Amino acid sequence: MSERFSGSGPVIIERPHRLPRGRMLKEEHLGRAVELQRRRVQQDGSGGVLVLLDSDDDDAEELCAQVLSVARAAGTIEVVVAVREFEAWFLAAMQSLTSHRSVKLTALDVEHPEARRGAKETLSRHMLQPYRETLHQPAFCACIDINSAERGSSSFRHLIQAVGRLVVA
Repeated sequence: MSERFSGSGPVIIERPHRLPRGRMLKEEHLGRAVELQRRRVQQDGSGGVLVLLDSDDDDAEELCAQVLSVARAAGTIEVVVAVREFEAWFLAAMQSLTSHRSVKLTALDVEHPEARRGAKETLSRHMLQPYRETLHQPAFCACIDINSAERGSSSFRHLIQAVGRLVVA
């Protein structure tokens, strides 16, 4: 991803602050979490905070607006809502994940990965073992082909755009 934002200087990604979805939609919890992250990343006035969540069955645009209205006062912030599930992004670039030992070599990109629920279950069907979020998410993020994910997922394209805005902020 760094070549997409070349010329912007080094990009430092802080440790994420995870919140359960129920808390993320409550102003006091989200506001506090965003403020903590903002303090960590904006010590010199640069950078910003990325808020990322799944839409599940909610409308992604409405959810994005709701979260942004809660967190806007915290400074430079971008909100990205993965349509349905974060794992849909992996499905959009499934073939690139075959480099991981848990994924079947025959796995192909899934068309319209954001169209239905059950991305975790679909991922498991393309794997040699059941998908486990805490084990596979970081590993898959490290080997996903960004171009494939971008082609196959509109919400992933939104992520790339949001990161770009944060990098130049």
